[in-house]
Amino acid sequence: MKNLTYALLLFFTLSLTFAACSQSSVNDKIDAAYAAYGDKDMASAQQQLRLMLDNDSTDSYSCNDLCRLSILLMKLSEQGYEENIAQAVHCYYRSFEVNADSATAYYAALPVEDAPYVTILSALSMSLDPSQENRLQEFEVNENDIDLLMNNSTGDEH
Repeated sequence: MKNLTYALLLFFTLSLTFAACSQSSVNDKIDAAYAAYGDKDMASAQQQLRLMLDNDSTDSYSCNDLCRLSILLMKLSEQGYEENIAQAVHCYYRSFEVNADSATAYYAALPVEDAPYVTILSALSMSLDPSQENRLQEFEVNENDIDLLMNNSTGDEH
């Protein structure tokens, strides 16, 4: 019985350690992508995000990770990676599912220059039926839509 207790305790400890390590790994990957973006290395930032999102499920990401990803994906979409918009909307949507209060606080505390991204993400996510979340993967935006959304979100009119 004593051996079983130790085995269970060891299993529980290893499980917690693994969870903590995998979470910091997600944070490290996001930090690296933001660093590449800050260094104006858009291709590297895009590659890091694609590898992360293609290999991991966002179901295990924290609310903060999802919020950070949604904004960085939107920033990269402005740099010629329009395919990121669907994933950004998905991350935005999931962040509110994980923890609506934390997501609201995160997006409210962003710098003013990031407000257009939140406006676009909010508008796009509100237009989705929650039962149709899987359709986010099929969501496509063409270049004219991007220009229209970005210009309207900053107050410019056509």
